[in-house]
Amino acid sequence: MITREGLADSESALVNAGLTRLETDNVRILGVLAPEEVHSCVKQMFDHCRIAYASGELDAVVKDIAECSDGWSQHVHTGTAALFRGLHQADCDLRAVDFDAVNRQAMVYREASYRKRQSTRMERSVALVAAVMAAVPSGGMQSSDVQDVIERSARTDAPSWRLPKGMDAEMFMDHLIHQGVLQPAGEGMLACPIPSLRTWLIDQADALMDQGKPCPDPMSPVPRGLPSSERQERYKRGRIAPEAVVERVPEERDRACRSNQEKDDRERDAGAER
Repeated sequence: MITREGLADSESALVNAGLTRLETDNVRILGVLAPEEVHSCVKQMFDHCRIAYASGELDAVVKDIAECSDGWSQHVHTGTAALFRGLHQADCDLRAVDFDAVNRQAMVYREASYRKRQSTRMERSVALVAAVMAAVPSGGMQSSDVQDVIERSARTDAPSWRLPKGMDAEMFMDHLIHQGVLQPAGEGMLACPIPSLRTWLIDQADALMDQGKPCPDPMSPVPRGLPSSERQERYKRGRIAPEAVVERVPEERDRACRSNQEKDDRERDAGAER
């Protein structure tokens, strides 16, 4: 028996490697951890490292990690790693831990994990990735529709909106799945597995514009006018609801499409007159 762990395209990778006839219950998608599972993770770490604690102290620590992680295993991992660092600095005395410093370090670890998922191709096409993330709601979107979003959003006149060299829309969608940015959500749907990751990827395009770098597409789904401090706090907690990000997109898209169509009509009429 072989046990493997990986990202959402692991099953396809195994099939391509020659492992066929995988049973339907052989692949399990790890979603949000239940509160008791978060409690078990932290308790096992404490017991393994022989950290002394009172029952109430452990409950308070677990509650803080659970709230900051929203139950996502990646965030539970970064939270416990930051806590372990804080314990080490406090000579394993839980009462002496600087929990503000622990939370700051957890955010450093979390962003580092996001940057590992953001491949070079994604970084170069940062606005295109943001458009896809904003278009895919929390409940997911049919994979064919995700591919259509990529095809309609990709541009050649702005580097951050281009498809990576040698990739078409389907290949780029597969790349986002391989990076763990999208994963199957059942019935042919794709969704971003971690809400705060989705927000962070959208914020990368927003930050590009804050720096004055070219990202000129009028159909950009990234919300404007949101202070950097507030963006940081909202992405940190993963609280930006998909509807809050994309609520203005249809109107802006329609307005942009009409504007582009009118421009094309004017250029065509000017060419006919010449």
